[in-house]
This record gives sequence, structure tokens and C-alpha cells, in this order.
Amino acid sequence: MKRRSFIQSSATLVAASPVSSLLASKEMSFIDTNVYLRQHPFRSLPLESPDALAARLRKIGVVSAWAAPIEALLHRDLDSLNEQHWKTCQSSGDGLFLPIGAINPKLPGWRESLRRCHEVHGMKGVRIHPGYHGYDLNDPDFAHLLAAVKERNLLLQLAPHMEDQRTQHPKVIVPPTNPTPLLKLLPKFPGLRFQIINGLRTINSGSLLKILSEAGAHFDISMLEGAAGIARSVIPAERLCFGSFAPVFIPESASLKVVESKPELNDARLRALCHSNAESLL
Repeated sequence: MKRRSFIQSSATLVAASPVSSLLASKEMSFIDTNVYLRQHPFRSLPLESPDALAARLRKIGVVSAWAAPIEALLHRDLDSLNEQHWKTCQSSGDGLFLPIGAINPKLPGWRESLRRCHEVHGMKGVRIHPGYHGYDLNDPDFAHLLAAVKERNLLLQLAPHMEDQRTQHPKVIVPPTNPTPLLKLLPKFPGLRFQIINGLRTINSGSLLKILSEAGAHFDISMLEGAAGIARSVIPAERLCFGSFAPVFIPESASLKVVESKPELNDARLRALCHSNAESLL
């Protein structure tokens, strides 16, 4: 059985079991820090409709979802895309979606794009995809972006990885972004609101995760794998956030990780993971 089919069948069983009431309880309410909206560049996804996705997220207890436009992977006119995305978040999901803008520091006028995200659309943060936009983290423009985001006191989300290379379009193979330049960069920007999403499949060195956490990086659990992975993670409790990577991943995948590790988490750590760490980022 394929992994996606297994997870989907498991999610169906969860929805019909007593666990579903636990997921929807106040005790297990989530802020989902890693959601995408709009059309995937290469394929159709389940839950592609924003309202259908919002209903599914609410079913597992999500009370707020930080959503960026997935079309930003290949889109060049990000001002237009961000405006359309903001309108989608306003008109869909009944207030569930918190719009996160898309920025590419290699495009001319990216500073104006950042200003528009912040001042025109009132966005609380922006998301970047260096692998798809053709730069690494040693690029001087990335450091300029860090400075500009910090000056505006916005959240910056970095997605170093989007999907397994085996599922990528053969003409667009995008390897994971190397995170090691962050070790020198992040200490230069104390107080920067910074989160690495989709990073825990490729950043698998415990020592690197600890150092990045100490330097100020937060992470999400969307690609954290292994039995009781949350409880066993070396990432400090105050640096790990709930994130589903929906609709690329089904939302239940992340919530089941929390349920699985719940017996080994005290109340404070559970609250931090589910929502309070995300609240502190904003």
C-alpha cells in the first residue's frame, strides 16, 4: 500500500473514531503554521478548494491557518499573486486563513513587494522558497531580505524543501536548500521572527537542529517522522510549532503525530506545540 493511501485510510478511521472528538476539543486546538492555497504548479491536490480545506482543518481542531500561495514557486508577478491570495483569504474559510505573502529577493522590486505585503495587505509574515527561486542562503540578497523583514518586525518562513525529488516534474528538479549558512547569519539578526517549515526531513542532524534553534529558528512538525517523533525531538519545546503542510499533505497526518506523542508531553509542552509557540512568533 502506498504511503499516501495508508495515511488517507488512517485519517478516515480517525474521523470515525473517538480520537476525532479529541482532535476537535479545546485541549487540542491548533494554530497551523504551514498551509498553502491556490493551484499547485504541477498537479491537482485533494482539498484544493479553500473552503473544503478550511472545513477539514477545523475538523481536526485548527483555529488559525497561516497560508501562503503555492503558485509562488514558479510565479514571477508576486505583487499580483499576493493581492489575489489576500482576497482568497478574505473571501474563503470564514476567517481561518491568515495570509502569508510570497517574496523572491532575486526579483527586481522585491522591497516594494515586501512593503505591499506589510502596509497594503496587512500581512504578518512572508514565505520564501530559495530552491525554486534560484539562490542559496549565502546570497547577499538573502541577508538583505533578513534585514528588511526584521526592520518591519515581520515573520519570515523559509521552506528549504517542498517534496521528494522522486515526485517532482522531471524538468524541474529542485534539491533541498542547504541551511548551514544560517549558522552565521541568524546571530546577526537577534529578535528576527524566523521559522523553517518543511525542514525536518532534510535537516536531520541533531547538533545542527540544536544550533539553529539556539540561533532563533523555529520549526514545524509537518515533515517530522518516526514513532513519537515530537517527544523524541532534540528541538527545544519552545521552538517547535504545529504545521500540516496541507493540502500537499493531508491535515490528519500532523494531528496524528500530536496524538501519538501526547502521552509523553506535559501540559505546558503540549500547549507550546499546539498554539503558544506560534502566538509568540506573531
